[in-house]
Amino acid sequence: NVDANFETAVRSAMDAKRNVLADSERLPLDALVLDLRDWSLEEQNRRDKLLNWLQSGPAATEVNLDGFGLPLKNLQGTNPVASLDFSAKDLGLNSGILIASQISKNTSLTLLDVSRN
Repeated sequence: NVDANFETAVRSAMDAKRNVLADSERLPLDALVLDLRDWSLEEQNRRDKLLNWLQSGPAATEVNLDGFGLPLKNLQGTNPVASLDFSAKDLGLNSGILIASQISKNTSLTLLDVSRN
């Protein structure tokens, strides 16, 4: 019985830390990594949904829009860093929209390299 409880606890912890593929319109607040590579933020309703989700204070530490995981807490300044290097990561419009929306209130970030994308 102890083994079964342990296994259940481990599964529960792994589920909480899983990468979430948001192929539906639901963005879970408990996801640590959100994979939105199939989304287009050019669609206004999806852009609004993602930005509202980010404002609601999700647990997520990373959002992947173009094949590279963007570190949310660094962008937002809740995990302050002076610089971020996203050069040559094949970032596209989706990542640009996310980055711009998240750095607006970041007072610690002084250098953001997005060259060669």
